[in-house]
Amino acid sequence: MVVYGEQIATYCDQRASFLRAACIGGFSLGCGLGWSAPCVEILKSDKYNLDDFSTDVIASVFPVGAALGTLVVPLLIDRIGRKWTMMVLIPAFVGGWILLICAGSLVPLFVMGRIATGACGGMFCVLAPMYSAEISEKQIRGILDLGN
Repeated sequence: MVVYGEQIATYCDQRASFLRAACIGGFSLGCGLGWSAPCVEILKSDKYNLDDFSTDVIASVFPVGAALGTLVVPLLIDRIGRKWTMMVLIPAFVGGWILLICAGSLVPLFVMGRIATGACGGMFCVLAPMYSAEISEKQIRGILDLGN
């Protein structure tokens, strides 16, 4: 009987960890959206010396990535499922942020990083509410979806 109780606890812990991953995806999307506001001025400074066109492109490709991500996510959901699609997106999200950190003054790396983080963020916008609605109890479903 004790083993059965431990299995239930393990199952609930796994559910909670996947739900946390869904919420972290939304947080990362917000970070990506807000990144360009302070960083555009830094990129225009003497340290990086990027021109206006380059900084405008860097700031504006994030929504393009998000739009592309929402086109790809149905294919991933059908192939590997909602939960594993979110788990696959986490390394891609981290990879996009690593590109932004390591870009220095290379505009193509900034653009690739912004597109990657935008695509992952757009996918999480579709996945997180869908996944949390599927795994939640009927009584708390609305509250959980409100958080996503």
